[in-house]
Amino acid sequence: FFPTNIEIAEILIAGIQSGRLPANLQLLIRLHPQVVNKGVAADSIEPYRELERKYPFVKVDVPQTVNWGSMVSPAREDGQRLAEILRHTAVIIHPGSTLAVDAAAMDCPVIGLGFDGHQPKPYDESIRRWWGFTYMKPVVEEGGQPIAWTQEELFSLTSAYLSDRSRDREGRRRIRDLVASQVEGNASRRVAEALLHAMQQSPKDR
Repeated sequence: FFPTNIEIAEILIAGIQSGRLPANLQLLIRLHPQVVNKGVAADSIEPYRELERKYPFVKVDVPQTVNWGSMVSPAREDGQRLAEILRHTAVIIHPGSTLAVDAAAMDCPVIGLGFDGHQPKPYDESIRRWWGFTYMKPVVEEGGQPIAWTQEELFSLTSAYLSDRSRDREGRRRIRDLVASQVEGNASRRVAEALLHAMQQSPKDR
């Protein structure tokens, strides 16, 4: 779905090397779980590994997957690892992922990608279309996740968040309240309590 992700990584690397971004940045590339298994959305990990070998400040994180598309939950260790990444990351850059909600829950600055790497694509093939999707529009409208429509905007937004992590914090709070509600944990307990409450009601009260 996002075939130019590798180009975005190259653009960020060039920005670090050229001084457009701070020279002491580390770039962690975490692949989407869906692309590391065989299937219609599969991606080759090797180009990312090549960047990791070539640039000491680049690291690749490959999530564990268990039968993508099934109802099997991811490994607990992988969820913990993602939480740790979100906790310590200075800014998240993503191509239209629900990771924006996770980032907002952790009050981590987040930038959406609105351009297709080195060369623009027709709208129907472009990452631009993602931001018109029903499930992404409310996240954008809350104002806690700006979109970088150009390379220049990507550098500018990244630098702004690196300088001031509190930037757009109120917007991230609105995203969190809109989509995630309570984020202190115990979500499974609340679901179970709601189901028990529903089962204890008489049919006429349901």
